[in-house]
Amino acid sequence: MFAFLLSTLVRAADGSPVWDWSTPHRYRLTADELQTPAISVGVANNIMAQMSRYTVTLDVTCAQSNESAAGGGTTVACSVDDAAVTGFPTYESDRAQLDESMRQLESWLRGGTLDFVQRDDGVIKRVGEVKPGPAAAPTRWDRTEWLNDALKGCLESLSVAIAPDAAEWRTPMPAGRPMPGAPQIPMGSQMPSGSLKLHVTERTPQRLTFEGEHGEIASISVEFDRQSGAITQSHASYAMVGNTANYYWSREFTSELLDAPEVADDP
Repeated sequence: MFAFLLSTLVRAADGSPVWDWSTPHRYRLTADELQTPAISVGVANNIMAQMSRYTVTLDVTCAQSNESAAGGGTTVACSVDDAAVTGFPTYESDRAQLDESMRQLESWLRGGTLDFVQRDDGVIKRVGEVKPGPAAAPTRWDRTEWLNDALKGCLESLSVAIAPDAAEWRTPMPAGRPMPGAPQIPMGSQMPSGSLKLHVTERTPQRLTFEGEHGEIASISVEFDRQSGAITQSHASYAMVGNTANYYWSREFTSELLDAPEVADDP
């Protein structure tokens, strides 16, 4: 028994990260969040607009950083190559000003940087604040608070436990949270949390595909390239337990590896 435990500890100590960030990876990441009731967001000239949905699309280039990760793992630095932000106003009269505000936030993002720390199994355990690009104009903190939250949401599409040799395992679900400034969660409702069971749907020498689902609360599907050590595409969605027509929250994330390697058909 002692020998078995010792060998297990040795394997854990010698384990290498399933991801390989030694060469840069380019990704297109998206986050789409819905929230009812709508929240008030600050737009130009200190005017507030009602918004119940937003989408963020980022093209990022990420690679391993020289910065050490406290507690283990890998620090990954990302630059924002391009950004698209769309807000969906509750009232049509707010559309022009909300659109202008979104264009300003896109300029704030382009050329910006952010970093994160990833555990050896692939789960992202910390995301830093976004540093705006060189062309960014000063903006109010409350206009960018939810934007930072959205960008961290984009990275959720890359934050999933990967077990290349297992048939089934579990991955943490992101701690659900409404947009900053949203109304208090009503009694009987609960944000998603805990873990989600994943199972392999295809395993070849080149790639691993797996998925998991928990009713209407959570679902995820991932394709992982075993040779380059990177997710090539993923899709995840999470919803609040107890969603109703009057109080609703959900988030959807996707990732696409833009420099995905060409893989020959498996024999």
